[in-house]
Amino acid sequence: MAEFGADMKRFLRAMPRMIADAVEQTMVEAEGQAKQTTAFVDRTTNLRNSIKGGLTKATRNEVIGALTATMDYAGYIELGTSRMSPRPYIQPAVEYVVLGGVFEMALRSRIGRFQ
Repeated sequence: MAEFGADMKRFLRAMPRMIADAVEQTMVEAEGQAKQTTAFVDRTTNLRNSIKGGLTKATRNEVIGALTATMDYAGYIELGTSRMSPRPYIQPAVEYVVLGGVFEMALRSRIGRFQ
């Protein structure tokens, strides 16, 4: 029984890192998806090259991932304007990782490798 308790403590100590790694993998996959989508609206590739996904904060109590595009016109492409219809690339990427269960699969993979 003491072994189980020690293993559980080790697991709980490792869990924040496993979650952070899974969030980072999820955001990197979302980045790749967003970059693929921009190929249809970004002839210069400037927008595509400005898209970054990854881990922005990881503490024991908080993990934050982000998917951003830093070009000045990124929001106009995503949301549209009064003269241009929206051409979303961030929203479909987020939907892809959420509906596709990317985070869940990444976390399960890490938990399965825990020893």
